[in-house]
Amino acid sequence: MFDGCKYSDFLSYSRNAEYVAVNQDEAAHIPPGVKRDEAGALGAVGITALAGLEGKLRIKRGERLMIIGASGGIGHIAVQLAKRLGATVFAIASGKDGVRLARRLGADRRSMGARTT
Repeated sequence: MFDGCKYSDFLSYSRNAEYVAVNQDEAAHIPPGVKRDEAGALGAVGITALAGLEGKLRIKRGERLMIIGASGGIGHIAVQLAKRLGATVFAIASGKDGVRLARRLGADRRSMGARTT
């Protein structure tokens, strides 16, 4: 099966199966060092972020977008996808490390979120 490499099927609805047959063009190679469950989650958050940016918001080149939670699971993917779509991204992230991550991911402006009690 697939020359011994690990693959992830992002389009299948059989996510709870141990094994599943898929078309080769519907599977993605999992890079060395990435676990199967991590690869599966990456597909899910990537699709979620893309659905929000393209499907719901219909982000276009030159638009401005604020992403709250930019260092989180979906947020860090949304920053990268929004930049790829040509948006100017203002990222709100948790802590200094989150702000540094948002910078590395390409956010045009960054701010550390404040907690309220």
